[in-house]
Amino acid sequence: MATLRTSIALATYQGERFLSQQLDSFVGQTRMPDELCISDDGSTDGTVDVLQSFASTAPFPVKLVANPKSGGVNKNFENAVTHCTGDVILFSDQDDVWLPEHVESLAIPLEGNSAVLAAASDSEYVDETLKLVGCTESKSNRFPTWLRDATMRFPQNQFELVLRHNMHNGHGMAFRRTLLPLLLPFTDMFVYDEWVLLLCAAAGYITYVPRPMTLHRQHREQSNKSRSKDLQLWATQSRNVSADQERVQEEKWNELLTRVHAHRDLLRDFNSTEYSLKQKYDFVVRRRQTRRRGLPVRLVMTLSELISGRYHRLGRGFLTFARDLYGVRQH
Repeated sequence: MATLRTSIALATYQGERFLSQQLDSFVGQTRMPDELCISDDGSTDGTVDVLQSFASTAPFPVKLVANPKSGGVNKNFENAVTHCTGDVILFSDQDDVWLPEHVESLAIPLEGNSAVLAAASDSEYVDETLKLVGCTESKSNRFPTWLRDATMRFPQNQFELVLRHNMHNGHGMAFRRTLLPLLLPFTDMFVYDEWVLLLCAAAGYITYVPRPMTLHRQHREQSNKSRSKDLQLWATQSRNVSADQERVQEEKWNELLTRVHAHRDLLRDFNSTEYSLKQKYDFVVRRRQTRRRGLPVRLVMTLSELISGRYHRLGRGFLTFARDLYGVRQH
């Protein structure tokens, strides 16, 4: 089994408060990275000082570069990724703590099978003091064990499964650097990790490490907050979505389809991928139309979609059905 070089792509911005703990966790890995590439988005606190101090003593090479397109998480991670030279790139948030086997557990599946292009993992939610709060990423996102197992057991259907239930979380992902021609530039329509995992599933195969590999810190200053969602919150949280926001959802799937068309030679099965994306786009359009109807019409339309099986093939089953049945508040 060939050993692949690993690079950590770390994006920072005003991260002085928790950054040192994450950097220390890199050094405490059972398999340390071969390099750390950091993009900073114009921090004005002590973030850069912390990074420079760490770089002077780190047991592996550290690159610190400024983000030339300051002003967003996606472009900050894109800048970090473009400076990585490892065979495998691992995303990292600035305020988490990696468990000791994080790098090893995500690199080994890619080393064992050249067809596997990316690996994702679960994470434990913790508070600001790293105390467990009793929830994991998979529980918060309602990612059921049976779906995870099906994704792994039937790789020929992975793209369809990932389309309806993403396994993404950037802080627990690794992917092959050879995919960069397909992945870059990152779009603004998708969050960077969802974009990467979808395209990895379209280009080849992905795998999932069911054990938590990250302590994912929950705090007020996060740019992208995670939280545990009960069923009622899940069903009602999109009621205030505007028509413009819903149209953005349609545009994002069109943008993914455009990227797929532009790099069809890099995909495992372009025809199947194109068909699935068109099905997803049509489903999103129908959902927007349904959610803005009155309750009697909305009930008929949602039941029709449920009976057709589209909620389970293209969405989150009864969870998506519940969201559409609730509809949106009319302004």
